[in-house]
Amino acid sequence: MSEETIHDVKERLLASPSKSLRRLSQETNLPYSTCQRAAKKAKLRAYRVSCVQELLPMDHEKRVQFCLGMQDFLTQNPGILDVTFDVEYIYGFV
Repeated sequence: MSEETIHDVKERLLASPSKSLRRLSQETNLPYSTCQRAAKKAKLRAYRVSCVQELLPMDHEKRVQFCLGMQDFLTQNPGILDVTFDVEYIYGFV
């Protein structure tokens, strides 16, 4: 693999950090494995930013109620964790 290829892959990834290696491979007409190796040689790591929901103060009571309800349910049904179950069904959200 040439230094030019490594430099090109590095520049493209730095310019668009959320771009996947598969997309980069399609755009550059390079094999996916070449893009992987070039990114590794350029000391870049693939990652994907994930969004998470922020917990607000008003969510505290809902979390406490869920935990208390689940604790009560598990006390009444001690063997339930030995089988698969649907939480929505248990709490009547269906």
